[in-house]
Amino acid sequence: DEVHRLLVVHLGLHREEDALIRTYQTIVGGCCAGVLGLTGLAGAVLYIVIYLAISILLLAMMGFNSKGYMNVSPLKFCIEGGMGGGKYGLSYVLFWTLSYALIYIY
Repeated sequence: DEVHRLLVVHLGLHREEDALIRTYQTIVGGCCAGVLGLTGLAGAVLYIVIYLAISILLLAMMGFNSKGYMNVSPLKFCIEGGMGGGKYGLSYVLFWTLSYALIYIY
């Protein structure tokens, strides 16, 4: 029972770290898209590229064993990390449009 409780605590910590990394990813990625002046589909493609790069990097750091760290398969880890959760995409768009507006419009 003690081991199970410890594993649940670690699982929660790993999920919090993943959420923090993905939040920073969307902020930095959105600002980069805005600074580069990307509009339309080019900005969306940049989000997907950055998202996949971070997902592969995180999987590599886990030794491609996401089941042991997050209790999900690698495919589910990649899909649910940013594509399935709307908050990351919305944060990306927020910082993308904000940085674009501050540089190119005002």
